[in-house]
Amino acid sequence: LTGFPGGGVLASLPSVRGTCATLTRLTGLRTTQTNMQELDAAAQDAFLTSIVQDLQNNRPVTLEVDGHAYAVIGYDAATSEFTVFNPHGSDRRYPRAEFIRNFRWAIRLQGA
Repeated sequence: LTGFPGGGVLASLPSVRGTCATLTRLTGLRTTQTNMQELDAAAQDAFLTSIVQDLQNNRPVTLEVDGHAYAVIGYDAATSEFTVFNPHGSDRRYPRAEFIRNFRWAIRLQGA
């Protein structure tokens, strides 16, 4: 990626604060952030369904925990498990309840 102040992505990142700001800066797209743990059960179901639809439409979904970003890379409808990529480790599958418990913040790119 090019076109950022200082000549490149890495040069511009120190001035960017937070996962949402970083994603917006890198992609040029607006982000929305949702606290999945604060949603009631019906809203959690609807939100998780929208994440699955994003995956099916090749739209990225990022998760944030304590300043560390993860990516949702898959969903298995047979087991209701989300596959999450951790850039510091390996992919891991999470059942629905564990997914919500471990990843409070879901960040979605708008217009992707």
